[in-house]
Amino acid sequence: FQEKLPAAEKARLNQMNREERQQELLPLYVKEHVPAIAELQQILGTPDMDRFLRDVGSRFRPGFGSPETDDRRDKKIRLPPFDGPRPPRDFDSPPQNRPQPKD
Repeated sequence: FQEKLPAAEKARLNQMNREERQQELLPLYVKEHVPAIAELQQILGTPDMDRFLRDVGSRFRPGFGSPETDDRRDKKIRLPPFDGPRPPRDFDSPPQNRPQPKD
């Protein structure tokens, strides 16, 4: 694959260490060997696609989306602040919010 590159590019790559060279060559190799990857990269790089990805990403974070799509369900499940340990329960009385046991 590297033999197809121009001489100036080969010289530049030969001066790099192995990891940097692999990082430089991998996108070029993938673009050449995977069908339609160049077209996909062009589509993903358009301003419309960038705006779409930002909108979709913000929809899943409450408070960051547009008002009509903003999902504020997280506000309903917030617990009150923790005030410390609960007081000991009197086991002779029934738990709060439960009906009295019938004899």
